[in-house]
Amino acid sequence: MKKLFEKYHTDKTKYSYFYEYWLKPKQFKNILEIGAFKGGSMRTWKELYPKAKIYGIEANPELRKESPDLDIFVGNQKDTKFLNDIISQIGTPDLILDDGGHKMSEQITSFEALFPKLKPCGYYIIEDLETSYLENWQDQDLTTIEFLKQLVDKVNFNGRSHLGENGVMDIESRGEQADYYSKTISQIIFSNNICLIIKK
Repeated sequence: MKKLFEKYHTDKTKYSYFYEYWLKPKQFKNILEIGAFKGGSMRTWKELYPKAKIYGIEANPELRKESPDLDIFVGNQKDTKFLNDIISQIGTPDLILDDGGHKMSEQITSFEALFPKLKPCGYYIIEDLETSYLENWQDQDLTTIEFLKQLVDKVNFNGRSHLGENGVMDIESRGEQADYYSKTISQIIFSNNICLIIKK
């Protein structure tokens, strides 16, 4: 993966080992990347998954002009109507990567809008989580890291069940309500400045 990232001049080399382990063995068919920039990582995915449809989102229309060969939508990742319109055009993604604006509201809003649109067993990845620790990127009180920590609690049902994969049934059999993320997140994997959320 590192050689591919270097070939297409993308800074994803810092996540080479993570992607080597989690993405390379998979065969994705419909990929959406937030933060297309000049298209380097999209070209990486095209080479890695030659049969897949690859789409990007980029806020800067000037950067879009540099990649006329790629399917890139220009818009703001916080605009949920824009995101929903994209999904209506491209269909259901099985891999979504957020390498976009990196501000808290951007990362969280995009996740809340797009994770429900993700295919079952699909992967959602958020990059550059170091911005959760940097004041200049914190445009709201809830950081993305703290948001993801809340999802960790939901995956564990906040300790309300010991039954693992049957935890939702256990909780709801007692007349309690398991929330959306408790029902739909299979795994959450953290590495340095990056997180993978896998849908059931």
